[in-house]
Amino acid sequence: MLVKLLAPAKINLTLTVGEKLPNGYHDIDTIMQAVSLCDIITIETTDKSYINVSVSGPFAEGVPADESNICVKAAKLFCDSGIHIHIEKNIPHGAGLGGGSSDAAAVIIGLNKILGRNEPDSQLELAACNIGADVPFFIRGGLQRCTGIGMDLSDCDYDYGVTNPRIVIAMGHERMSTAAAYAMLDEKGVHTFNEAVNNPEITDIKRRLSDGGAKAVSLSGSGAAVFGIFDGRDFKNATKLKYKMREKGWFCEVTESLTHGGKVTWAQI
Repeated sequence: MLVKLLAPAKINLTLTVGEKLPNGYHDIDTIMQAVSLCDIITIETTDKSYINVSVSGPFAEGVPADESNICVKAAKLFCDSGIHIHIEKNIPHGAGLGGGSSDAAAVIIGLNKILGRNEPDSQLELAACNIGADVPFFIRGGLQRCTGIGMDLSDCDYDYGVTNPRIVIAMGHERMSTAAAYAMLDEKGVHTFNEAVNNPEITDIKRRLSDGGAKAVSLSGSGAAVFGIFDGRDFKNATKLKYKMREKGWFCEVTESLTHGGKVTWAQI
């Protein structure tokens, strides 16, 4: 049996960080939007006595292909053996785009289907809380306000201020760990990553997006990816900017918003 899923990235349209909690997490208030930059997750049942992972794609380097991978932790919500997970890694890591969390959510959705559990999404979201703070969002996807440590989800509206928005996501060569970003935020005593996290590449990318016509520019999550919101009527300019960014060796994609999270695209049950 085999199932293939899309695991979308996310951006944080807004993000305010509160005080550090005794458990080490921070209270946050954020609006997250799933976007059309996706990893591809393939899950297959096997006769092996273990769960194994393989990784390919442009951002495979640095992604563990062993039990430390978050996808294995997600799979173990269902079983301890007989599963192979392949991750085609198209979402850069250390970017604030939620790629690992999205992959884990896709594994939960995929195993729910391939193993015939048929649990409702509400139960999958509860299970996802055991894996990571962003994982429940990727079960539900679309546009959500996320509060608490990010696990309390509610439907919301967001005014992009443009027609048919296109979201240009760009990132330089430097990565940013979430732990390091939060440490910088706590040290500076500020409540947004745009205030706390910066380097010459991030500054340059923000400037290029603004100069290229973006109506709004921000880090996604704790960075290091930056996104710009473009009017859909400026699609040609957004595409032109993408290739200019790539000429510098930077990652850049033009994406659009999605109404879903992890999504099955093909199944052989």
